[in-house]
Amino acid sequence: MRRRILLGLLTSTLAVLLMAPASASASDCGYQIRTSGVSIPDGSFGSGTSDSIYIPPGGSLQDVDVDLDLTHPDDRDLDITLVHDGKSVGLSSDNPAGNAPNRQNYRGTVFDDEAATAITDGSAPFTGSFRPEESLTAFDGGASGGLWTLKVKDDTGTLDPGGGGTPPPQKINSWGIEYSAASCPTYRIPCDEVGVSTNAVFGPHVTLSDGFQIHGDGTVSAVTVHIRRLNHPTDSELDISLINDSQAVDLSTGNGGSGDNYVDTLFDQQANAPITTGAAPFTGSFTPEESLFAMRGSPVDSVWILAVINDGANSGTLVSWGVKVSAGLCPDLDSDAVYDTIDNCDSTDNPGQENYDSDSAGDACDTDDDNDAVVDSADRCAQGVRGPAGTAAPDFDQDGCKNGEDTDDDDDGVADTADACPRGDIGVGADRDSDGCKDSEQADDDSDGVLDPADDCPQGEVGVAADHDADGCSDAEDPDDDNDGVADAADACAQGTVGIAADHDGDGCRDAEDADGDNDGVANAADRCPAGAVGAAQDRDGDGCADASPEDTDDDGDTVPDATDKCPLVAGAAPFGCPLTARTVRLKVKRAGAVFSFTGSLTGTAVRSCLSKQRIAVRRIQGGPDPRLGKGLRTSLKGKFKLRHKAPAGRYYAYAPVLTLANRTTCAAASSKPVRIRPRRG
Repeated sequence: MRRRILLGLLTSTLAVLLMAPASASASDCGYQIRTSGVSIPDGSFGSGTSDSIYIPPGGSLQDVDVDLDLTHPDDRDLDITLVHDGKSVGLSSDNPAGNAPNRQNYRGTVFDDEAATAITDGSAPFTGSFRPEESLTAFDGGASGGLWTLKVKDDTGTLDPGGGGTPPPQKINSWGIEYSAASCPTYRIPCDEVGVSTNAVFGPHVTLSDGFQIHGDGTVSAVTVHIRRLNHPTDSELDISLINDSQAVDLSTGNGGSGDNYVDTLFDQQANAPITTGAAPFTGSFTPEESLFAMRGSPVDSVWILAVINDGANSGTLVSWGVKVSAGLCPDLDSDAVYDTIDNCDSTDNPGQENYDSDSAGDACDTDDDNDAVVDSADRCAQGVRGPAGTAAPDFDQDGCKNGEDTDDDDDGVADTADACPRGDIGVGADRDSDGCKDSEQADDDSDGVLDPADDCPQGEVGVAADHDADGCSDAEDPDDDNDGVADAADACAQGTVGIAADHDGDGCRDAEDADGDNDGVANAADRCPAGAVGAAQDRDGDGCADASPEDTDDDGDTVPDATDKCPLVAGAAPFGCPLTARTVRLKVKRAGAVFSFTGSLTGTAVRSCLSKQRIAVRRIQGGPDPRLGKGLRTSLKGKFKLRHKAPAGRYYAYAPVLTLANRTTCAAASSKPVRIRPRRG
């Protein structure tokens, strides 16, 4: 009886599914999971690893979740990122935080923006749903189809298992994308696991069938069925089968006793345990009751159906399920994650499958993207109006841009809107007045109203204007309007007095009409050297006489001649010509046994060179020259000094002599207030 029911399903359900959209609802596009096995290198290898899934083109993305199963001995080392459509979202970085006792692996982890718990608050192995560190809504509104890439980086050093042993395994076991979009793909990719999140409720004594279309060449070589979740309080009341266009295989009939649900159940003919020996909720891999090998040789291109017969009085829900169909090796010659059976450029990497003219070849390998019979390398509108050039879509200059989309039909460099001859001789040619009509096509090349045979400047500037020097060419076409031997482009008085005359700076303005005869930026009226060196030059005091030249003997204008000025480029004061920096000397004296300790400092300025390593003399005041105590006394880098010396009673002071720092300043001489040493009593 049950077999007749399945055969009926094979007829009636196929008809329904072939007319229905591929997705489980208007926007729920199901999921695609890839069994990866890609190793994750240690941090010492730098860039980490990545693995990609190709999703067929569909509508704009509405929501996306990421499934992950990963093996690693210390999750705190891992940065996990999802990349798609030029955007990148960080899912998890260095979690769990701190020194959590359990920090290995990600097992059955779902990254979902709507999850109640943040991944940063979770603990390994992160089983369940978690909010990622960055929101997946960054992808919303973008393309759902294309290449989705998971990147995993171990950002810590090489693992050391100790004792020279083998490091523990670290790899991506599997990962996948669950998503919804404005519209879902019309086909699914074989070889990766694909499925639907149906959330289909079935009542007592009801047969539920749910399925989707897979397109692909060849025949089936292997099939696995993944029931991600099926809720039912009594599993023994359920019979579950897989059906395609030509076969039906019993997966599980009446198993599980009073146990409830199927959770993450994989029917795999290579599994070690039969489903009949398993216990609800049957998490893991099992061989089905009938062999999936029975489907070998059937077409991959088929509607694939999961049928659930409920023999009991309880209702249930098929939440999510999928299949993985293999047809030989599922080759991908160009390694772009799009299998060759559906790849529109199977030898050229093009994960996005862009195809401007919707022909059999994608843009990456199509030599004529818009199918206009002009190869892309010669086509100025490589992705222009689609279809061949000809009478229906003329292309005057045969550049690949139809006349309707070509802004320059004769390719002469003049836009059609400004071209007096929009379809004249093809190509760029001599066109003096740039009106789009080449010189060979018109009788007045410069459009000045004078025909070329009678025009003294037939290739001159365009139009008629005044002629300042009456030489027969209008000013607009005359390179020297006043005929003074200086071209207008360099002539500061382009329409000055006509003819050649004295012009010291050669700027086109005669000296008599030139307000700055040497062109140094200083008007003659304020210029001490009005006929000096020509052109702007360094003139620190702005007197019109150039520095570092015989015409200015006091470059900084401080009345100290450069020959004796220690700071010739900095205005200062006599006698040295440098700015004066004032200093202050302080002195203290204290008896230290048989000698006295003279201490002090040099302060009063921010110019450190006037304070550090300065000569200091400690002198005793007396009639005539004041004698100095000690020799070679200098300040420290911080301007302090100290002298221990025998000293008779009397008054003493510290003295810093004047010091000139060339091209900077003069450190002024400074004397401290006197200090007194009194005679010892007794």
